[in-house]
Amino acid sequence: NQRRVHGDSLSNRPIRMFGRAASRVFARVRSAFQSPWKRAGVAAGLGSLASMALSRFTSGRVCAHEQGRMQSNVEEPTVVFSCNAMNCIADQVCTGENSKCFQRGSVSWAHFADGSPNIFVNDIKQTVWGKHVVFIASLSDPSDIFNQLAVMYAFCRNHPKSFEIVLPFFPHGTMERVSREGEIATADIAAWMFDNLPNAPGGPVPIVIYDIHALQERFYFRNAVVPVLVSGVPLFKEELLKSHSHDKIAIAFPDDGAAKRFAKMFPEYPIIICGKRRDGDKRSISIEEGNPTGHHVFIVDDLVQSGGTIRECQAALEKAGAQAVSAYVTHGVFPKDSYKSFLPVDGRKNLKHFYLTDSCPAARQIDGQGPFKVIPLAPSIARHLLEFRSVNGFSPSTSNNPP
Repeated sequence: NQRRVHGDSLSNRPIRMFGRAASRVFARVRSAFQSPWKRAGVAAGLGSLASMALSRFTSGRVCAHEQGRMQSNVEEPTVVFSCNAMNCIADQVCTGENSKCFQRGSVSWAHFADGSPNIFVNDIKQTVWGKHVVFIASLSDPSDIFNQLAVMYAFCRNHPKSFEIVLPFFPHGTMERVSREGEIATADIAAWMFDNLPNAPGGPVPIVIYDIHALQERFYFRNAVVPVLVSGVPLFKEELLKSHSHDKIAIAFPDDGAAKRFAKMFPEYPIIICGKRRDGDKRSISIEEGNPTGHHVFIVDDLVQSGGTIRECQAALEKAGAQAVSAYVTHGVFPKDSYKSFLPVDGRKNLKHFYLTDSCPAARQIDGQGPFKVIPLAPSIARHLLEFRSVNGFSPSTSNNPP
């Protein structure tokens, strides 16, 4: 009757499977009772056959349930949270070309009268429980690190379907070694903070870091998190093709370490390697390899602080015949407004262009000043999050219907 009335719909398939199995059970029982010597085994066989029928019925229902669950996953957006310093990046991720794949989550960052944190995750049941959750963090302000860790710990404990951290800049990476007793490798300590995150569904939490200062720092993260190291250089290369396709370009590195790390990303351009030399207390930079003559040379490094090294490289390249000198760094730290040393001043030859990403909050404040142009990280972060969902078996919806 089920077949005749309802056809072959998926929801009725388990019932049909149970009916067929039950028919086989009754057929074997009837056959057994026709022969006296078979009756003794009926009791034992009946139990196993009934179990087989029930197993098939149950597995059919589970199969139908799994198909429905996977269908719902396809339409689920990733919920993007952020600290205040990264709100701009999070907003751009959720409003870009893949905006239908993302949903903005919000956190109220307040303080009690005594100054202790008063943090509240808005609509946590709707935005965290059973959802794909991302938190975009910033460690640039030491006074805000505890508040962000508190939120990340809470996310792990509130039943997300998956949880991922995006850390555009790992500022402690510049202090990754101990050269004399008493020094503290703060890169290792910062990694420990993440290592103590509670267990999240699906295992260790991925933490995406852009152009970490030293690649070996990935091994500082041990237990609860898995570092995913990515680079902002592909975004810079897109800018080169878009804005400098007619220039005679060469790529320069301030030292051999930067060349070993980044040169393989520029196979289509001539490579120039600079080196640092010391003459007593004086340090100078000279060209160790390559010829900049007649080229528009771009100095590439992972970060800039005061900018002294880039300035010295610029002088060496111009002395060797470079037509123009520009620079790219992923992280523009610029403590104490040191970016001002690159602004136009009479009598000083400036960089033609200075590209950097918005991984550091200070970078967005200098966009458009002098040679500075900020390349947003949001498109790269969005692409990575979509790849993460795809690799883990979840394909966010790209339909025109809002989530």
